[in-house]
Amino acid sequence: MAVWALIGFMGCGKSSIGRLVARMAACQESLLPPESFPSSPENGSAGKAPDGSGTFAAGRNSGDNLPAQAFSEATGRNLGENLPAQLVFVDLDAEIEARNGRSIREIFAEGGEAAFRAIERETLEALLTAGGLPFEGRATRGTEAGGPSATADGGVSEANSRKGKAHLPSDLLLSLGGGTLTDEGSRELVKKSCKCIYLRATVETLAANLREAGTEGRPMLAGVNLDAPASAPDSLESHIASMMATRGPIYEKAADIILDIDGLSYEQAARQILNSFSR
Repeated sequence: MAVWALIGFMGCGKSSIGRLVARMAACQESLLPPESFPSSPENGSAGKAPDGSGTFAAGRNSGDNLPAQAFSEATGRNLGENLPAQLVFVDLDAEIEARNGRSIREIFAEGGEAAFRAIERETLEALLTAGGLPFEGRATRGTEAGGPSATADGGVSEANSRKGKAHLPSDLLLSLGGGTLTDEGSRELVKKSCKCIYLRATVETLAANLREAGTEGRPMLAGVNLDAPASAPDSLESHIASMMATRGPIYEKAADIILDIDGLSYEQAARQILNSFSR
């Protein structure tokens, strides 16, 4: 079972972007001009900057940044060729809630972070085990969903990393929780079974997205003062910066591909991910 994992901080839009990737893959929409795409209810922004200049970078080793036309000319293939007939998207947090009949917030309240990480690890292992399937009704299977809109082709990057050249997944696209890779057991599972795409963003982008989406139901943001100035120790920005100092190096070490999402809409980020699968 081929598995890709989206990793990144809270507020990077992993779930929305992952769902769009699954839909684009099923509809092979990369073969269509942007004006041919139907509108999408998930036409959100991964990053707030207006220039749409997000770029791919390789994870462990640097890679090429090729625009769509250059890629087509170099390979003789159109972006979107050989897309999977079915690509299952699974949000790990939603999967945990479905299997346990409790919200993430309730799990944290009852057992703390250690208990949650253990449950998270067990759920991840079940999904990555051969024959393991997502809880019924909790996965977005691309063939069952309508296609999104898109506004840019995006760049393409090849990652020649410890896990080999990036290739098209045939089965599963996972959105991991922001803290999944902080657990050693989960980190080893991901390292053995997944190719990781790190949706990287600045503190400013993540804070803006979290304020817009709301922080309710996010136990790791308990005690954050959303009204505090960015420089205050209890501000959302300070909290994110503190987590980035700890988690950022973990994400970068795990990443096969890094996508800087500042300035990208969800559709643009999804298209760049989908284009990387075509390499």
